[in-house]
Amino acid sequence: MAEVNDMTELEAENARLRGEAERLKAELAKAREKEGDTEESGRATLFMLEDLERSRDDIERSKKEWEATFDAISDPLFIHDKEMKLVRANMAYLSASGEAKFKNIIGMPYYEVFPKMDSPFKGCMKAQELQKVQKVVEEEEEEILLPSINKVFKVRFYPINENGSLLYSIHILEDITEARRAAGRLKEEVEITSHLLMVAEATSGMSDVNKLMEQIVHCSHEVLGCNICLAYLWSNEERLFMPVHALGLPPHLIPIFMTEPIKEKDYLKGISQAFKDSLSWSRELAVGSVVSIPLTARNEYLGLIIGIFSNKVELSDRHMKVVSGISHQVSVALEEAKLYRGSIDKAMELSHKIETIKVMHEIDRSILSTLKSDEILETVTRLLSKVIPCESATVVLIDRERSGVTYKA
Repeated sequence: MAEVNDMTELEAENARLRGEAERLKAELAKAREKEGDTEESGRATLFMLEDLERSRDDIERSKKEWEATFDAISDPLFIHDKEMKLVRANMAYLSASGEAKFKNIIGMPYYEVFPKMDSPFKGCMKAQELQKVQKVVEEEEEEILLPSINKVFKVRFYPINENGSLLYSIHILEDITEARRAAGRLKEEVEITSHLLMVAEATSGMSDVNKLMEQIVHCSHEVLGCNICLAYLWSNEERLFMPVHALGLPPHLIPIFMTEPIKEKDYLKGISQAFKDSLSWSRELAVGSVVSIPLTARNEYLGLIIGIFSNKVELSDRHMKVVSGISHQVSVALEEAKLYRGSIDKAMELSHKIETIKVMHEIDRSILSTLKSDEILETVTRLLSKVIPCESATVVLIDRERSGVTYKA
């Protein structure tokens, strides 16, 4: 009986041990499964951390690339918030502002940094007004002149809106100083060319010297922008600059001007001084500045054009180019007119000589063809009017035998 009980207890213990073993085996399997899940989770976490690291590197690289691109822009560029405070700026803006580090300017109102102004740009002021009435702010541009650095900038304004609200604004300042100067130089050259073309048109084909000088006075007065313009022609016989035309001169001074030439020594001494010392009528004028345009050909005087300004005028390069152009063109035109006048005079003189010779030959033939004095007198009287311009001619013959004279009209 005791043995049976011992067997029962042994079987029960074995069963318990088998159950405990199964339980331990199950727990071990669960532990191994859990360990596998943990390892998988660890690997997943590791992969995620690696992805995050790569993303962080990509973001950092993109940030550096963006900043490099931002700073590579040669024009000053900055971003400000809706309170006009600087949020970001590129190296060109930092350099223009004169500051060494961004931390010195970030957070400051941009118009207190660069360009230094009493108030923001017009585009920013307009944006604030539009925000008050809940209107969308759009791109703007304007030009500003900075006298302190003698530069002109074109300012482009780009708003960043979100849900109709202005968050930030981007400004690009393009230095257009040289472009404006080039445009100014081009405009000046066009003006000078048009002025000289006007002078050329006025002088082309003009053979009458007096009319030519009259046209030149009007053109020079307009081109130079002077208050009074005077014209003189050189007289070789008298060695004087003789007055010919005036524009802008008070009427009561014109007769005095026309009777008071300029001496060569006064011209060589200087026109401004000559006006002060020699020309009596000039003392009634307010003479601030005087511009003289010499007219010469082959190292000899042709004439003189004088522009009188009532105020002091600083002669610019434009003035000097215009003066040089007028001097050259008018000198050529004046020389051509004088040559033309001279050729006409010579032609008329030659024609007159030819006509005289013809008349003399006809008189000779008449005398040789008849011995009658009345016929000879008739022919001579008729032909004299061709040689001597007159309304009538009278021939007087002395009759010594009768102690008298014979008239033939």
